[in-house]
Amino acid sequence: MGERLDTSAFFSISDVVVGTGRVALEAMSCKRPVIAIGAKGIFGIVKPDNFKLAWRYYFGDHRAKETLEISKIENLILTALRSKKSSKNWGEAGREFVKKQFNISGIVDKLLSLYQS
Repeated sequence: MGERLDTSAFFSISDVVVGTGRVALEAMSCKRPVIAIGAKGIFGIVKPDNFKLAWRYYFGDHRAKETLEISKIENLILTALRSKKSSKNWGEAGREFVKKQFNISGIVDKLLSLYQS
């Protein structure tokens, strides 16, 4: 799609977002379920029990759980689309994770500590 400046409007009409890095984080902040697929391969569906691992793997861009295969991607998309209740819960929990992980006060404290040292 190229550069988008309207990601919240764009994601709000999506049932599920396939992406990595900033795309995954923006989708999570918009309460959308994420299937993380990056340069290193497939991480999978991002769920509350794997949020921190997904972040450490940078959603498949730095490391991945599986290699890229069309059938695996198709199965992940079907699973996410069929699991409406779970997908809603993943989206809600994703928003909370992003709010906690990237709270501006916490980020500023980390930066100030870094510069002070």
